[in-house]
Amino acid sequence: MKGRFNSRVRKGLAILGIVLLSLFWLTPVAWAGEFKGGDEVIVGPDEVVEDDLYVGAETIRIEGTIKGDLIAAGSEIIVNGTVEGDFWGTAGYITINGELQDDVRIAGGVLTLGPNARIADDVFAAGYSFDAMDGSTVGGSLFWGGYQAELAGEVEEDFYGGMGALEIAGRIGGNVAVDVGEPDPDFEAAQPFFQTWVPAPMLPPGFRVTEGAEIGGKLTYTSGSRGEIESGAEIVGGVAYQTPVPSPVEVEEVKVLTSQQVMLNWSLDQLRRLAALLLVGLLLVWVVPGPVREAATALQTRPWGSLGWGILVVIFVCVAVPVVGFLMVVLDLFLGVLGFGGLVVCITGLGILTNTTIVVGFLIAAGYVTKIVFSLLVGRMILERIRDSWGAGRVWPMVLGIVLFTIVRAIPILGWFIGLIVTLLGLGALWLMVGEACRRRRAALA
Repeated sequence: MKGRFNSRVRKGLAILGIVLLSLFWLTPVAWAGEFKGGDEVIVGPDEVVEDDLYVGAETIRIEGTIKGDLIAAGSEIIVNGTVEGDFWGTAGYITINGELQDDVRIAGGVLTLGPNARIADDVFAAGYSFDAMDGSTVGGSLFWGGYQAELAGEVEEDFYGGMGALEIAGRIGGNVAVDVGEPDPDFEAAQPFFQTWVPAPMLPPGFRVTEGAEIGGKLTYTSGSRGEIESGAEIVGGVAYQTPVPSPVEVEEVKVLTSQQVMLNWSLDQLRRLAALLLVGLLLVWVVPGPVREAATALQTRPWGSLGWGILVVIFVCVAVPVVGFLMVVLDLFLGVLGFGGLVVCITGLGILTNTTIVVGFLIAAGYVTKIVFSLLVGRMILERIRDSWGAGRVWPMVLGIVLFTIVRAIPILGWFIGLIVTLLGLGALWLMVGEACRRRRAALA
C-alpha cells in the first residue's frame, strides 16, 4: 500500500511538472534574459550566454555554454553544450547530448538522451518516445509519461511513469514504479500501418527488463499481464506485480414498485396534468378571453382546415428554426468581411432571440393553449345542449372540457393519439384565428 501511495505521489509530481511546463508557455515572459528567434538559432561552441536564454525557432542547436536557464520551443532542439540552469523545452524532436547542471522539463514527440548526456538533477518528460541511450546519466529521478521508453543509460535515483511499452537495459539506483501496457498479439500485423506516421520506431507493448539491467531498489509495475524479466537482471529490492484496479461502477438501485405505487404515480401524473391545464386555462380566459373563444369558433366551423393548418405549422417550425440560424451565420460572415463588427453582434442577438421566440412560443401553444381551445369548444358544445346560457360562459365550459380531455388522455395509446390530434387541431385553429384577426385589421385600416 505504501509503495502504491508513493507511486501515485511521484506520478502526480510528474504530471504537475508537465502542467507547469504548459503554463509556462501560456504565461507572457517577463523575466530578464537574452531572446533569440528565426528559422534556425545556433549557439556556437565558443559562445557563452551570460543570462537566461529564450529561444523560439524551427531548429535550435546549443553547442556553447548558457550560464542561466534555457527555455526553448521549436521543431527540433539539440543540446550538445552546457546549460548551468534549468532546461525547459518543447519540440517535435529533442536531443540532449551535453551537460545540464539542473532540472530538465521537456515535452515532445521523440526525446533522446545521447551517450554523452549528463543531467545533474531530475528529468520530467512527456511525449511519444523517450530513449536514454547507453552512457547517458540522470543524477536525480526520472518521471516519464508517453507511449514508450527505452532506458539503457543510468538514473541515479528513482524512475516513475506510465507508458504502453517499457524496456529497462541500464541502471536505476532507486525504486521503479510504473504503469505499463500489456502485450498486443496484433502488434506485428499493425506495425506497417503505424510506421507510416509515427515519429520513431515503435516498441511492442509490454514491459521488459533485459539481462544486465540493474535496479537498486524495488520494482513495482502495474500491467494487464506479467512483464518479461530476464534472469541476468539484478533487482535488489524485489519485484511487485499488480494488475490495474478497474474503476468502480456505480450501480443504480432499482426500486421495485408495487401495483399500488404504480397506480398512485399514474394518478398523480393525471392530477398534475389537470391542474396545469386548469391554471393556464383560467389565466387565458381571464387575460385574452376573446382570442381563445375565436380560436374555438374557428375549430368548430373549420375542423378539417384546422387539422391541415396545424400540420403546416409543425412543418413551418421545423424548417424555420434551422433557416433562421443559417441566415444568421451567413449575415454575420458577410458583415464581418465588410468590417461591420457592431452589426454582427446585433444580427447574432436578433437571430438567437427569433429562434428562442419561435421554439418557446410553439412549445407553449402545443403543450397548453391547443388543449384549452379544444376543451373550451367541447365543454361549450356539451353545455349548450343542456341549456344555451350555460354554454355562453367562458369558465365552466373550459373546466368541463379540460376534465373530459384529461380523462380521455389518460387512456393508454389511444390517449396519446387523441392528444396528438388535439394538438394539430388547436395549432390550426390558432393559425386561422390569427389570420382572421389580420384580415379584419387590414379591412379596418382600408
